[in-house]
Amino acid sequence: MTARRQHTDQATSSVPAEHASSHEKTGRRGGSGSGNRSNEDRGRDSRNPVAHVAAESRALWDDLREWVDLRVQLIQIDIEERIEKALNDMLAALIVVVLVLFALFFLLQAAALWLGQVLGHDQMGYVVVALTLIAVSLLVKVVKPTLVRPALHGRKKTIDTPGSPSTKDSLPDTGEQTRRGGAA
Repeated sequence: MTARRQHTDQATSSVPAEHASSHEKTGRRGGSGSGNRSNEDRGRDSRNPVAHVAAESRALWDDLREWVDLRVQLIQIDIEERIEKALNDMLAALIVVVLVLFALFFLLQAAALWLGQVLGHDQMGYVVVALTLIAVSLLVKVVKPTLVRPALHGRKKTIDTPGSPSTKDSLPDTGEQTRRGGAA
């Protein structure tokens, strides 16, 4: 094949330039079937089918590698977007918390000043507010309430194993067993 003929075939091919080299190895030129292949290519493929399968396998491997690379990039972008959203949400929550703390501080100041006027000494108002805050802090320390519950995301909290009580036994009775004729 002359250089001019090869250049013309490559220019008229429907295969993009970046994939042209892998498709030239396999003998594909953009159409389906062997209609676009030269007699030289047909003779080479019929004489050496292993080379043809190897070339097709290389092209398939290249396509698979490209797909995996694109999939990894998509996952990276998705993770970056989730991190950005979480950071934005945390910063917005931080701003709200700081503003609420300032508001509570000023409310406590106002309460202390008012109590000081009612009791006749400004210092007594601050003492009453401070003692109230200490009492609330001790109460929270002793009671230890669960303020944040863990998210289960659809998973079971306990695993049912043979011989262990099932989750049916631990759920409150809604009367459903009694209506079905089961034990109450």
